[in-house]
Amino acid sequence: IGITASWVITICRIIQGMSSMGEAIGAELYVTEITKPPIQYVSVGIITVFSSMGGMGALIIAWYTTNYGLNWRIVFWIGAIVALIGAKARILLRETPDFTDARKRLIECKKNSKVYTEKVEFKTALALYLMQCAWPVCFYFIYVHCALILKNSFSLSSAEIITHNLILSIIQVASFLFFTICSYWIYPLLLLKIKVTIFTLLVIPFSFLSYDCEYRTFFVFEGVITFFLLSYSSAMPICYKHFPVFKRFTYASMLYAVSRAFIYLITSFGLAYLTEYVGNWGMLAIILPVVAGFIYAIFHFENLEVAVGNYQR
Repeated sequence: IGITASWVITICRIIQGMSSMGEAIGAELYVTEITKPPIQYVSVGIITVFSSMGGMGALIIAWYTTNYGLNWRIVFWIGAIVALIGAKARILLRETPDFTDARKRLIECKKNSKVYTEKVEFKTALALYLMQCAWPVCFYFIYVHCALILKNSFSLSSAEIITHNLILSIIQVASFLFFTICSYWIYPLLLLKIKVTIFTLLVIPFSFLSYDCEYRTFFVFEGVITFFLLSYSSAMPICYKHFPVFKRFTYASMLYAVSRAFIYLITSFGLAYLTEYVGNWGMLAIILPVVAGFIYAIFHFENLEVAVGNYQR
């Protein structure tokens, strides 16, 4: 039964991941198409805030279970209630004006309509893919790689690491909320430039400091880096608008899925060998190319915004 249970839970997790892909991208696209800037940036960013609160909630349950013996199966009943509410909400949703207008023009013009035949630029798809690669690396670095350092270098127990990560998740939620609110007044692409600059300046020295410092110094460094993780949520409306209406969901969801599959595969299986043979350079060998791709994506979408006259300085 143990082996069977392992297979069943793994299959369920794969299905859950595929479902969440559609949920997250679908929600971001829907909100993008029914709102206008600057509230559009805040509205889409709020989706990421609540998603990160879900992760924080999971860590709270893990912390409470570890310290007070809570029956963690209760959480599944809470999830079932949320699922029922979500199902009801979807039934009541109507198509967005952008999609309705595009469909109307398609019906009128048949398949010769530009709205149907419009191509997706390869560079734009590549830029979105590179931008979406950043978060899985950041997540692995903070919650998995650093957890191994806490265990091996600071001898923290599993319960202590859970507490440590719970505090980091609170910082992460606060960060997402802060930058989401700021996006109402500050152009999201400018916020991304600020985040990627600070993140890069901190993560390089931290990679070498982490093994030879006190726990307090390690925690402060990691906390600040967590605040400036490469999240792009408020900027997503800017990216999505440069994809044809009928192809937004297909491309956005597929690029999202491929980026996560590729990066999680590299970090989970490749990073262990890299750090074993080349030490701290192993982590940077993954982080720095991802940072470079993230920067390329920012400037690509910035150029597209300038070309259509939407860029705000």
